Amino acid sequence: MHKRRLNELHLHLLVVPDGPILVKSGVASGADPTLPEMKFVRTRHPRTGERTIYLPGSSLKGVIRSHAERIIRTLHGDNPEVCCDPLSKQGCGERKSVRKASNTAAQYRALCLACRIFGHTVQASHFYIADAYPPEPIDELPIRHQVAIDRLSGGVAAGPFDLEVALEGKFETELVLFNFERWQVGLLALVLRDLAEGRLLIGYGKSRGLGRVQVHFGRLEITYPGRFSPLPRITGVLYGVGALAPDLVEAYGYVSDDQGDLPVQGTLVPESPTWGRPTVRFGAEGDAPLASLPPKVLDEAHRTISEVLASTVPAWAEYRPSGQEA
Repeated sequence: MHKRRLNELHLHLLVVPDGPILVKSGVASGADPTLPEMKFVRTRHPRTGERTIYLPGSSLKGVIRSHAERIIRTLHGDNPEVCCDPLSKQGCGERKSVRKASNTAAQYRALCLACRIFGHTVQASHFYIADAYPPEPIDELPIRHQVAIDRLSGGVAAGPFDLEVALEGKFETELVLFNFERWQVGLLALVLRDLAEGRLLIGYGKSRGLGRVQVHFGRLEITYPGRFSPLPRITGVLYGVGALAPDLVEAYGYVSDDQGDLPVQGTLVPESPTWGRPTVRFGAEGDAPLASLPPKVLDEAHRTISEVLASTVPAWAEYRPSGQEA
């Protein structure tokens, strides 16, 4: 459902290397022997215009989606109608129930749980994440030298080859989930927990010890567009799309009356009801870059947001896809 916007979740977070990481550039080094064979992806810094490394949103979304699919399959098995392999012939884009759906509501119902959130070629995503940039440009990186070992002889099979790695920096990004059900927030919360606790690796060379990061939640905003007055108890209740649009529950298969109490009270952004976007904020106040916040403030924001996200996990644990028994 993309024609109406009923709710939005905005999470601002910091991704910090906890060891060497490398997100490879697709540009070859060519014949220049001074350049490493594997280079970190670079672009122009949005504030200064200087060259800098960054973490592409597509790379972050790939890590988040693949782990969400892993969680779905762990709980519900390998049923492709519950969680498809988007690259196989059993993916949602290839199934007849999706392709022959009479309208977008029927198409949404036929999608697997992952594709309902992250999208497929047949339907756009309800989730996106921005590129993550450091507060100041980072262009100079240390070089690591590696070789490939022959498993039989124990000698060098190939190499040496060089690769750039980032060892420090604070990369800030924002992820957005809109028109969500609470079970979708609960599933995303589990993924973010594992990412924050260092269980997920990003980039190249995961089996070589690269890719470990720490994640710090800084600011969480939950918005309800199109409303010029706050919903009842808006600062302490999370409303899923099924509670905001009961007329769509049957067509899309949403959870009806989808709402739940939050463990902490958020802060209503004062000007937001005037503009028809009541917004509840958790974590750090203001709009200052997260990298500039004192560690104590960021730690407190992370704990508060973690508590809010954790409160939605039961909605995911109790959710049963259509056709499955409780």
